[in-house]
Amino acid sequence: MAVYIIHNSLNPGKVVKVSVTFRKQVLKGHEGDPIWIIEATTSEPDQSGNDITPEYIYLTNLDNLDEEMERVSNNISGQIDWTPLSDDTRAPYITEHSPIQIIDVSIESDVVVVMKESLPSAGIDINSINVTVNGHDVTTEAEITGDPYEYRVEWEPFMRIYDEY
Repeated sequence: MAVYIIHNSLNPGKVVKVSVTFRKQVLKGHEGDPIWIIEATTSEPDQSGNDITPEYIYLTNLDNLDEEMERVSNNISGQIDWTPLSDDTRAPYITEHSPIQIIDVSIESDVVVVMKESLPSAGIDINSINVTVNGHDVTTEAEITGDPYEYRVEWEPFMRIYDEY
């Protein structure tokens, strides 16, 4: 059995333990891959004070274990009473950007911006990130990586044949 914790970034003082049990099951008389049965459970009550039902994952391989554990964690954390929540009053901020200058930028330059959000916060909504270069929306061309508390946005011109964009 393993234990991990879940916390809500708007209530950094509260943590909830989740126990995880892995069992490998081979059906009697059957050939082929075994089935992994993973149970995630917590003793934390739900928002009404009732027990939270254990979550189960059934896998024939562990290739998508991360995605399934994230799904189970979201299901469990969505049932927990996280109040009182802190207000998210601070805006995200930029910690790194290039190019440094914004005038006379070479056509060879890529654009990189790193933005962060300090706790307690709800995190940066990735769907609210828009990338505009000289009035042109290039959001769909940008690569956005990271997590809700730190995103790296990179854009490189699709073609470098113009003097400016």
